[in-house]
Amino acid sequence: MANNEHWRFEMGFLQGWNDGKLFMSFPGDNSLSEIGYMTEWTRRRVAEHIGVKGGGEFLWEFGA
Repeated sequence: MANNEHWRFEMGFLQGWNDGKLFMSFPGDNSLSEIGYMTEWTRRRVAEHIGVKGGGEFLWEFGA
């Protein structure tokens, strides 16, 4: 059995959840904001994660 890093999935899920909550809370005219440039947004979030927790074989669990 492989040594997985499920904590990366938890961190990625929580980051995505918090990003979604942030975008839903933007003030406006009853319309919901959407995250644009998803590829860039994901790339930056993954880079932030690597900067704090390092990369590795199981980085895909974060959402990379």
